[in-house]
Amino acid sequence: MLRTILLKTLWEQRRSLAWWSAGMAAAVLLIVLVYPSVRDVPEFRQLIDGLPEVVRNLFLGAGVLDFLSPTGYLHSRFFAFLAPAVFLVYAIGQGVGGVSGEEERGTIEALLSAPVARWRLVVEKFGALVCGMAILAAATFAAVWAGGTAVTMDIAVVRIFHAVLSLALLGIMFGALALAAGAVTGNKGLSVGLPAGFAVAAYLVDALAPLVDALDALRVLSPFRYYGEAVPLANGIDFAHAAVLALAALVLAAAAALGLERRDLRV
Repeated sequence: MLRTILLKTLWEQRRSLAWWSAGMAAAVLLIVLVYPSVRDVPEFRQLIDGLPEVVRNLFLGAGVLDFLSPTGYLHSRFFAFLAPAVFLVYAIGQGVGGVSGEEERGTIEALLSAPVARWRLVVEKFGALVCGMAILAAATFAAVWAGGTAVTMDIAVVRIFHAVLSLALLGIMFGALALAAGAVTGNKGLSVGLPAGFAVAAYLVDALAPLVDALDALRVLSPFRYYGEAVPLANGIDFAHAAVLALAALVLAAAAALGLERRDLRV
């Protein structure tokens, strides 16, 4: 029998995590290996330049000047929209399963009968979330590096690491929000809907703020600002922004532990 909830959770997720990692790696490799055929077609730049600015901001990321450069292509095709979407789906799913999922399945009492303190259950579930995100991030990093090397994209390894690290921190923060919503309320629907709804709203605010002055003041509340504003793949990570995401995740995990301690479980 596995000795900790963290290890038990990771063991139960081993197959799904392997499929998530393999799927992400395959998507990355497909995107990267297509690049040589794209960079030699200047019409692609004209096509991108002809798109409405709102479409470019929503789906290709703001601030990328040259879509056909290695950095611009990879940021626009992967790190601006697809990668955050996949990481958030995985992270929110794991956060939901941490407390409200166990409660709905009727397995939370068994976990707490070891005996295990409620706060420790939350801490270990959060630890499992972080470990799972680290594994998914490692697979993503390896695929980007290997694919980029194969097609000579000439992107510094440290920049790839910074971009994937920012991605993982974004995912962990949203996973922690799902964990907190489930721990505080015990409502699985809310623990899915709250982080998912916030993610959509925050993404739209961040993408549209450069075009809508009224939204600019709200960008400070959007985690996507702290994820992508610096464009880590091109400029390196902004450590202050990374710290905001990490601190938010820790605060949410603490709120989850406190919330679970203070409410009655549904059995």
